Amino acid sequence: MNSAAAKPMMDVTEEQAKVLVGKHILVGITNSKSDGSVISREQFHGVVDRATLDEGLVINLHGSDKKRSVPLKLADLQVARLGEYHLNESNEIVKDPDYTLMLTLHPED
Repeated sequence: MNSAAAKPMMDVTEEQAKVLVGKHILVGITNSKSDGSVISREQFHGVVDRATLDEGLVINLHGSDKKRSVPLKLADLQVARLGEYHLNESNEIVKDPDYTLMLTLHPED
């Protein structure tokens, strides 16, 4: 259960987010300062392992035994169009993910 001070990692219920479990998701994160200037960008993909209010989406990263948690904001989630997606940093091509999640985070918050 979340403490009163903890900020939920999702803006949907765990029940609603369960539809994402087992789905292939492509994630793009922009870390920026409160003034909008970009600190860093990253892209990764994998299969959603679980979704909880405390952890957000927990993703099994493709090609790795590592997991990554990201917040889930419904407005940032989209059903992916069929096709190939090019990851800039790794030059990897991701084919036909189920969803895309594009987030802008403010680490100083």
